[in-house]
Amino acid sequence: DQHSLQSTWLLHAGVMGHYVADLSQPLHVTNNYDGQKTNQKGIHKWFEETLVDELYPDIHEEVFKKAKSDWSEFHKTNSKLTVFELAQRLTKDSQSQIVLMLKIDKKIGRKDASKSAKEYRQMIVDRLVIGTLYLAEIWSRQTGWPYNDDKFYNFNSTPTYISP
Repeated sequence: DQHSLQSTWLLHAGVMGHYVADLSQPLHVTNNYDGQKTNQKGIHKWFEETLVDELYPDIHEEVFKKAKSDWSEFHKTNSKLTVFELAQRLTKDSQSQIVLMLKIDKKIGRKDASKSAKEYRQMIVDRLVIGTLYLAEIWSRQTGWPYNDDKFYNFNSTPTYISP
């Protein structure tokens, strides 16, 4: 039935979104996933939760506009890659940020979320933008969602319930 199909479709899109977002975060692509190997335990939650929460909602529009402006070139450059190749490319991009992320953490510490968020702001915005671009590329292939210049792939509303 249509409701079941819609639920399944949204579930799969959400699962794809979760894992692509994880790949866009540097600590998800290393065995030092929580700073335990560099004596920086707790950095995972600090970076992905505390600092993003500190910057939100101020960065929302910035991420949206940057992803939208970068989409055409990103799509042109990556449209011929397989989903696996996209995942590999995103993983390597995230890996390239690990050293800087850990360096900032050692330099600034975690006592002041506001101060720390300012130091990480550009990295966080960049990671969210790159994750959005990769996810949009994959969603456009796997779900058939077309690019929309007004909304990009920014789904802020709850899908309409379709009664069985």
